[in-house]
Amino acid sequence: MAPNIATNTSVELDELPAFVRPRHRAARVRHGRSATRVTPERWGPVATGGFPANLAPGS
Repeated sequence: MAPNIATNTSVELDELPAFVRPRHRAARVRHGRSATRVTPERWGPVATGGFPANLAPGS
């Protein structure tokens, strides 16, 4: 089983981020691409055991 951590994060969705070069902007719009910025606010210790995530409710 791979190591896991528990995190509390904030997430921002940017439909057309400023860092995209002008020639790529049209392609991003055409393909419906966006950028997701994830900012960890708190995190817990690395765990290598415990309840398998794929069996958790809602997974």
